[in-house]
Amino acid sequence: LGAWLDYSCPFSKKAFRTLVDQVVPHYAGKELRLLFQHQVQPWHPQSPVLHEAALAVAQVGGNEAFWSFSSALFDAAEDFYDVEVYGKSRRDLAAELAALAGKSCPGIDAAAVAGLLELQKLRGTKNPGSGGIND
Repeated sequence: LGAWLDYSCPFSKKAFRTLVDQVVPHYAGKELRLLFQHQVQPWHPQSPVLHEAALAVAQVGGNEAFWSFSSALFDAAEDFYDVEVYGKSRRDLAAELAALAGKSCPGIDAAAVAGLLELQKLRGTKNPGSGGIND
């Protein structure tokens, strides 16, 4: 079952909760796989950083960590809505998201997540992207 979700969207939060708390448990023991499709909404400027953080968590801690972090991020979604993050830098957001990963995912190395959210220092390029998306 594919779900196109954005961490910045209150409707995505509701859909995620319904899928994870009701639909998936209803089909326990049956062949159902929930596929998270990252639907970055460009009208929420923080959205790309939130999704990059989730991908970084998956790189560091695997699939289970990704789902734990996604759940925690949707639980804390209002802390990352437009009004709350207005005036924060990308680096500020990355630090908060790495800290959330450390708190919400047992055994996750928050420093490793933070490192992946830093811009990569690639020789000869001025637009390298973060390590969370350049694997």
